Amino acid sequence: MDGPFQYFPFPTFNDESDDMKLNHDRYEVYVNGDFVGTKPLLAQNDTIEDLDEFLQEQGLTNFQSINEGDHFEITSADQEQQIKEALHIHLQNR
Repeated sequence: MDGPFQYFPFPTFNDESDDMKLNHDRYEVYVNGDFVGTKPLLAQNDTIEDLDEFLQEQGLTNFQSINEGDHFEITSADQEQQIKEALHIHLQNR
């Protein structure tokens, strides 16, 4: 018996998963309608709401956030610039 099935009774297939990029949930983050960056959720326990916690840890508490599909919108009347700066740095470091 010659050919690829000579030693194995079942055909083998190349697993192309090594060549494929892992898909992660990604969110576009906006502050008062302005795009500030993209937040990928890399770990299984990551959530988009982690950004709320991050901002609160930075002392930024006067904001509201809403998740709509792959958009995460943060609104703030008086801390807009500080929130944008904090998120810009945070999202670039991820």
